[in-house]
Formats: sequence, structure tokens, C-alpha cells
Amino acid sequence: MHVKSTNSFFLVPPQWKDTPTSFLQVEEGSDVTLKCSAIGTPTPIVQWMRPFIGLPTNRTTVNISGLFIKRVTKTDNGIFVCKAKNILGELTAAINVNVQGN
Repeated sequence: MHVKSTNSFFLVPPQWKDTPTSFLQVEEGSDVTLKCSAIGTPTPIVQWMRPFIGLPTNRTTVNISGLFIKRVTKTDNGIFVCKAKNILGELTAAINVNVQGN
């Protein structure tokens, strides 16, 4: 870990608070939280994205522990990316969501 000292506090690059899982199997119609949280100083900004597709519209909420998806559908199959960033660095995790259903 790389730590820089300035006046009265230490700067710390982002670190995973809980290492995100790389694969998650969920049941169609259920609610799910993709967990991704990071610590550091200054506090990292966490962003979610879904390459080439975008996040599900009107069914997602970002909260302190991750990305909440309401009523998962088959269209939610695929990769979701979590990025945690501060002035000292950036972490990226990809979560492959596999929706099982009727």
C-alpha cells in the first residue's frame, strides 16, 4: 500500500472494503445487490457501468454497499463493472451476472 502524508492526514489509494465477487447467479424476478465498496483517503468515488449496454433503466440504485437491481430479468445477463477512484488511484472489478429463470 502506498501512503502519502500531508499536513494532518494520510492519503491512501482505494482498497476494496470487501473484494467483489466475479460471478453471481440470480433468479429471474428477484432483487439483487452487486456488492462493491472501497475505502481510502480521500474517500473513493464508486461508479457502476455496463459496457456497451448501460445499466437497467428505472430498476437500479447505487447505495453504500453496491448496485441494487430490482426484479432482475434475462436482459440483465452479462458483465457489470464497478470502479472505485480517488486522486491516488483506481480499482476496477467486473461482476458476471447469470440470470436463471423459467
